[in-house]
Amino acid sequence: MKTSLIISLLLLASLSSPAQESISIAEASGYGHKFFDAMLHEDAPTIRSLLTNDFLIVNFDGQLLGGYMLFDGLSKGKLIIESSQVTETDVRVYGRTGIVTGRWKVKGVIDGTPHDTQVIFNLVIVRQTEDWKIASVQFTPIPG
Repeated sequence: MKTSLIISLLLLASLSSPAQESISIAEASGYGHKFFDAMLHEDAPTIRSLLTNDFLIVNFDGQLLGGYMLFDGLSKGKLIIESSQVTETDVRVYGRTGIVTGRWKVKGVIDGTPHDTQVIFNLVIVRQTEDWKIASVQFTPIPG
């Protein structure tokens, strides 16, 4: 009887183990899709909801910027996305961290300057309190 009780308690404890807090490949991929969809639709409120408070972006020019710059650009019309296509994605999961990489072909206007660019991106998703959030994005231009 005691053995059954101990086994039951151990099984119950394993149900609430940190393993349940791991992000799945599908969830990580979904956050990547949400991010790029919000970028295409210039949806600053959705972008804000997806990012950590200390979010950092390495932009096309190699500058390190805070998330406020992304919100500002989208909400004030400084960043206009005319077309966007994400391809060749790869998702890796390490417990409470998901990493999505791929190619992003984007056409638009940044601060009045037209851009037609292809980049390799690296997007990092982490568990923050009860939610999954994007902590960092890096864009590396593909020459040519």
